[in-house]
Amino acid sequence: MNKFYYAIIKIRDGEREYYSRTTFEALSIEQASDFANDYAKDFWDGGQKGDDNESGYWHCNGETYVNVDSIQEITKNDYNVLMRYI
Repeated sequence: MNKFYYAIIKIRDGEREYYSRTTFEALSIEQASDFANDYAKDFWDGGQKGDDNESGYWHCNGETYVNVDSIQEITKNDYNVLMRYI
């Protein structure tokens, strides 16, 4: 049975930092983490993995860094409401 998740993706562009949010269904937190990391990787044009100590991906020829800031399980009701707005 699928569970519902809410992920926050952090985007760093020079001195600016901003966030994107998404919701999705997954069977487990591991699958949710994989999905969120793929989302960060494909946020723009297929990012390149950072150094070993970096968990995110570099986009736009190294100008923008995108990584998963957080993932949390949410209720189906919360999922349905969020799907209407994000």
